[in-house]
Amino acid sequence: MPDTHGFGRVRVRQEHDHVIYQALLDAEGRVVGLAVLELSASGQRSAQWTAAGRTADGGVLPVGRAEAERIAREVLGFELPPEPALRAMLAG
Repeated sequence: MPDTHGFGRVRVRQEHDHVIYQALLDAEGRVVGLAVLELSASGQRSAQWTAAGRTADGGVLPVGRAEAERIAREVLGFELPPEPALRAMLAG
């Protein structure tokens, strides 16, 4: 349940943080990395990883947590940590 705060007569809803996973693509559309973003009322924090020697110049594709875990494991060679630990890794 979102928290609400009153400022004068205006009610402002404070939503929960959101974690967004994005596959990073090369110019040919192949997955070469992973970006993780956290959006909250206090701003945005993020981290990204790309495979060695690869350039993520083909855009991004939103993915779910399970696909992000697969990209981390199969493309980048590491296990994506659980969200509490992952949030601690984000910069912003």
